[in-house]
Amino acid sequence: MFTSNRLLKLLVTTFVFVPTITISSSSVLAKSFQQETTSISQTAFKTEPPNNSLRNTNLSVLASSPGNITPMTVPGGRAFIYSLSTAGTTYSGNTNFPTQNTSYTPAFNFRLPGALVLESTLAAQNTNRRNGVNPREVGLFIGNDASLSTAGTLRYGTHTWVHRYWGGRTLGRPALDTAFVSLNNITSTLNARVDPQWARNDTTNLFSWRSSIFSAPKQILAGDISIRFTNGGRNVTGSATFFGNGYIEPGAYAYVVNFTGTLAR
Repeated sequence: MFTSNRLLKLLVTTFVFVPTITISSSSVLAKSFQQETTSISQTAFKTEPPNNSLRNTNLSVLASSPGNITPMTVPGGRAFIYSLSTAGTTYSGNTNFPTQNTSYTPAFNFRLPGALVLESTLAAQNTNRRNGVNPREVGLFIGNDASLSTAGTLRYGTHTWVHRYWGGRTLGRPALDTAFVSLNNITSTLNARVDPQWARNDTTNLFSWRSSIFSAPKQILAGDISIRFTNGGRNVTGSATFFGNGYIEPGAYAYVVNFTGTLAR
């Protein structure tokens, strides 16, 4: 097993664990609870070269030109919502907490519908910690299982209030910016990385690693999302990798997903 440089960069500024796995294309075809531990290759995390045909797609003005779909109005700004098709795999690790020495075994493959939310910047409130201003907030919601007992179900937002799109309550809850987000209007790409110093404070970011009524969701502690916009912002492709463990119970888990989508509203 070798180290992925991309994943090493996730947490280099903190003392929190640094997952060092990568996932091979063959692991996507793994059977549920495959016994052979998978050494994950960097191919799944390889980024595509910039597409120069996208240079005129400015994400900050997606709806400014004639013919573009106007985003919905939401409290504090406007948001684009994309309907997604997703495919991915969950993994279980062999340690009580994700570390750079954790080995992961494929657990469940999944194909689920999802939604991607792209929203205006949300301010952090009720906290004196700041980690920079996000140019956009991102929400990635996969699966319709409210009980979170289906493998592949995911609830993730770069800000705690993004979860209001999926029934999350904002009244009385702190408004936390829990990610580092970068936006590139030249390549029409957006990247978001979990802020590990805030990950434990955000109990709303989670995923389900197996299908069982006895399966508790796993809290996201590290990971990132990469998104590319095409066709004037009407279409998206992307991928996400997350690492987590139980809110109370020990364990190391990983979640990898690829998605494509179309602007719905």
